[in-house]
Amino acid sequence: MKLAYLADIFKKNNDLRFSLQGKEVTVFDATDKVEGFKKKLKYWVESIKTGTLDCFPITKGFGEELESDIPADILNEFEVNLLRLIDAFNSYFPKGLMETYKKTFGF
Repeated sequence: MKLAYLADIFKKNNDLRFSLQGKEVTVFDATDKVEGFKKKLKYWVESIKTGTLDCFPITKGFGEELESDIPADILNEFEVNLLRLIDAFNSYFPKGLMETYKKTFGF
């Protein structure tokens, strides 16, 4: 179950990483994408709290294959992991940083 969850999370992180690459991606585009991803992380935490795994298709499919509910302690581990990811993203990409640059350089 945990491996299925990790596969979902790595897929989502890789999708973000690929969207940040390329010659046409500006720092403003990248910031918007990272901020959007941070919002998705918060949404996923709320989804897990309610036991909804639609955002994690591999994990959901694995649970359906087993024909059993995912134990609460494992869902709690998923939630803690997502909260740690939010903290990590917030430390690397603090909110308001781009607004400061925009004001400084007149964007």
